[in-house]
Amino acid sequence: MNFIKGEILSENSHICFQSALKNLTFVIPERFKAPIIKNSIKQVWLGIRPEDIHLKSETVVNNNQDVINSEIHLVEPLGNQTLIYFSFENQQIVSEHRGFATQVKGTLAQLSLDLEKIHLFNFLTEERIEEENI
Repeated sequence: MNFIKGEILSENSHICFQSALKNLTFVIPERFKAPIIKNSIKQVWLGIRPEDIHLKSETVVNNNQDVINSEIHLVEPLGNQTLIYFSFENQQIVSEHRGFATQVKGTLAQLSLDLEKIHLFNFLTEERIEEENI
């Protein structure tokens, strides 16, 4: 699993995740709101599995809030899947793609996080944040 350090912010009646170096910001899914508010959680780890990071359009790079823009450091074809390694906020992130990926080392890629598949962990306790913890 990939981990990204971040904090919880309130913006215009929304509860948002913002990465430590402020390169990624998005409104968190509804299922996390109640436990975050109830427990006054301010710092979190975002966890996301490699298969839940998806390649976006190779030709258009923009600043969507759930998108990571990064240079590809390694493309590892494994037959039925390809692993793509890149850096985000000074740490290695890996994404997994079915089949053969056409991306090449050294190019800029836009990768989208599947927000319905993310996990949030309390930074201080390292416990998973979920509705059952209310």
